[in-house]
Amino acid sequence: NPFSYEDSPVQSQVPTLFRTTDLLPNLDVRVIVASPEVYAGTAGGLFKQEGDQFVSTPLQGEVRDLVLVHQQVFAAMDEALALINDQDVGLETPLGAPARGIASDGSIVFIAADNGVWQYDGSLTQRSTQPMKDVAVDSQGRLWAAGTGLYRWDGTQWQDESAGLP
Repeated sequence: NPFSYEDSPVQSQVPTLFRTTDLLPNLDVRVIVASPEVYAGTAGGLFKQEGDQFVSTPLQGEVRDLVLVHQQVFAAMDEALALINDQDVGLETPLGAPARGIASDGSIVFIAADNGVWQYDGSLTQRSTQPMKDVAVDSQGRLWAAGTGLYRWDGTQWQDESAGLP
């Protein structure tokens, strides 16, 4: 029975805690992503794990969210979208307003910002001007956004899906 509740020995692992600035220079961690490298987005910038410690990347400023697309790390920053390539900032595109969340369908990056929803697929396009707090792409590839309600992009316009929410 693969779902047996019999007692069995558990191998324990000793966790590594990064609780001092000797190992992680900024302890105000907001978001993490593994690519397989581990990146930590903090209030002061983006840090990449190298061995037993984290080192800073050229990306400075508040990192609000991260998403991994084809082994590349995209960061939603205070007022920009940034792409990190092997310790270099490969792209830093201004949004004109604070970014709040970021998601991807595997090739396209979507950003929720105080001035709407943005799409990045090699160039930046604004999909909405309504302020949004977060975005997500579901398993069917549909784009969702949260703002003053819950919205779904139907391919041509936003549909309000807030009915039934408290």
